[in-house]
Order: sequence, then structure tokens, then C-alpha cells
Amino acid sequence: MEGVIERLKRDLQDEEARYVYADTVTNAFVAAQIKGLREERGLNQEQLAALIGTQQSGVSRLEKADYSAWKVETLRKLAKALGVRLRIRFEEFGTLPDEIGGFDDKNLLPRRFEDDPVFKRGSSSGRRPRIRTSRRPRTSQFRQRTVPNGIPRKPAAATTQDIGRAPMTGTVSQLGEIVHGR
Repeated sequence: MEGVIERLKRDLQDEEARYVYADTVTNAFVAAQIKGLREERGLNQEQLAALIGTQQSGVSRLEKADYSAWKVETLRKLAKALGVRLRIRFEEFGTLPDEIGGFDDKNLLPRRFEDDPVFKRGSSSGRRPRIRTSRRPRTSQFRQRTVPNGIPRKPAAATTQDIGRAPMTGTVSQLGEIVHGR
């Protein structure tokens, strides 16, 4: 792995090369996941196409490593058809070596909801989701927010601004407490 990192340090100094490389890895990974999940689920391209409302040729195109015209709505349809969730996030370039090394069944073939031990009824084994919660004591259940006219209000639920920010308050923390039994 050290050799890969050294090569990437050298090759990715050029901004254009950096983005081309990252896009290539992403495209190949998504295509490999679609094909791997389709095959693991026992579906052919025509069957998957019917589930997402397209033609067989559309699925064939999505399974090509050099395909790059991803649409979030299509990826959502694929996730639902394959029984998994879609996760999209921005990351630093330092995650590329791990991603390159992640072309294996564990990373390419997530389990369906029904097969995920975290959500199986009566099962307490398996991996647990990691949800960040505040370690500082909360002074109130919800953080006060202000609207443009300066009037404070309480949000009905955590907003997208709350996600990934520590400390989290309100319903996001409550979810963490439920999951972790606190």
C-alpha cells in the first residue's frame, strides 16, 4: 500500500489528473457495485432494467467502468431495486488508497435490509451503526435557531446543517441514544 500512496502523491500533484483519477475510481466502483449486486441478487440486466424503469441497454451502460453520466435519481432507483441504501458524500483525496483497495465483496456487495443483522428482529449480533452524539451535557433538548427577523424558534427536527456537526442536538442525538441504549 505504501507504494500506491507514494505513486499517488506524485501523480496527483496535477489538479486535472487528480480529478480525472478520482472520477475514474468512482465510476469503476459504482459500475462494479451495480453489476456485482445485480448478479448476487440473481437478476439479469433485463430484470433489473424493468425494476428501475429503463431498457436492458441502459443497465448495460451503467455497468461499464467508464460510464460517467450518473444521475442521482437513477442511483436511488437502483438502490431501492437492489435493497440497499445510496450514500453520496464528499471526501478528501487521502481516502483514495483505501477506496482502491476496497474492490472486494465486503465493500461491493452490501446486504439487503432484510439480511442486515443490525435490523433483524430478535437479533442483537452484528455490526452497529456509528452515530456521533455530543459528549457534552445538553442544556436544552433543542438548540435555539433564529429566522432572518431574529425571532427564535425550535426546529421540528435536526436540519441538514446539524448532520456531521458536533455536538448534535435534538432528534439526531435522540436517535443516537435510542440506537446505543443511552
